Parts: sequence; C-alpha cells; structure tokens
Amino acid sequence: MNKMKMAERLQKSPDKMKMVKAAFKQLDPTNFAFVMATGALSLGFQALGWVATAKLFLFIGIVGLIFLSLLYGVGFYMSRDSMKEGFNLEGLFKYFAFCSAASLLGTAFGWMGYGIFAIIFGAIGVLSTIFLIMVLFFAAFTQQTSTLQKLSPVWLFLPVACHSAGLVISSITKTYEITDQNLLLTAAVFWSFGLFLYLMFMALNLYRVFANAIRSNELSPSF
Repeated sequence: MNKMKMAERLQKSPDKMKMVKAAFKQLDPTNFAFVMATGALSLGFQALGWVATAKLFLFIGIVGLIFLSLLYGVGFYMSRDSMKEGFNLEGLFKYFAFCSAASLLGTAFGWMGYGIFAIIFGAIGVLSTIFLIMVLFFAAFTQQTSTLQKLSPVWLFLPVACHSAGLVISSITKTYEITDQNLLLTAAVFWSFGLFLYLMFMALNLYRVFANAIRSNELSPSF
C-alpha cells in the first residue's frame, strides 16, 4: 500500500509543478502599481500631517515591493522561457511600474527624514528607469514597428517612472540640503522628459480610442 501511495504522489507531483508554473506565468509586472498607490498615499497623508497613517502605508508598500519582487524572481526562474516573452517592445512598458514604485517609496523615506533608505530605494528606482529606457530604445530600433492597435495606457508607466525619478532626486537633495546643480538638472530633465512623454502618449491613446474601436477583450486592468 505504501508503495502504491508513493507512486501516486510521484505521478501527481509533475501535475502540481505544471500548475505552479502556469500560475507564475500569469504574473504581470503591472502588479507593482499596488506599491505605487501605497507610496503615493503615504506621501499624501504625510503632506496632510498624518504621520502615523503615512508610515503605515509606507510599511505596506515596502512589504508589497519585497513580496512582489521575490514572487516575480521565483516566477522568472521557474518559467524563464515564457516570461522572457514579455521583454518585447510592448511588454517593457509594464516594468516601469517597478521603477515608479521604488522611487515613490524612496521619496516617502526622504520626506520622513530616513535619508539612507531614501538613497537606496531612490537609486533602485532611478537606475532601473534609466536601464529600462535604454532597453526600450534598443528594442524600438531592433524590433518590428508597433501598430497603433498595440498602444495602450500601459505606456503611461514610462512617464510616471520619469516623474517619480525626478521626485525622489528632489527629495534626496532637500533631505541632505544638497545644492549640486547637476542633481537638480537631472531631476528637471526627468520631469521634462516625463511631461513630454505623458502628453504624447495621452494624445496617441485618445487618437487610438477614436480611430480604432476597442474590443472588450482589450479592456485589461491597465485601462
């Protein structure tokens, strides 16, 4: 009987692994928008003077960022081939949600006076934003041209990441009373570039809505 039970368990284990891998395939980088929201709420409550509530949302954001990063890392390891498919011109925009999340948490730390954590999270957000922008431009020149039908509000994660990077740089310079013109110029460049992209992508999205009817299966949570 024991041998039969062992054999049954061995037969079921591959099926369970397939189910786990299938679940990891469903992971989407836009889930980091949850951390973006908690970071923004933390900043808002801190601006209102609700420090305890701001710290609560900051803690939730940190836990969310660490949990999602670990979950996505495990998923990438277990389903490398399928998740690599997301590194295309359209899928790359989703990863800017992580950049924005890290930058907003860094900004929240900076506003609370935790300079070291502001620098750590800010560096993660800014450097990942720069890296993904470089990868995005490389993909744009090496892959086939995207059609207007592939345009979606997910592209707005890029300007949000640029604005978040400029915000965290400004926060760090204020926390440490840094007057380095290069840092201030970098923050201004991020803000200006993000504003330009935001206006352009909003115009393109509106044009797409009026020029091409959106089907029901295209109404993803990103909309």
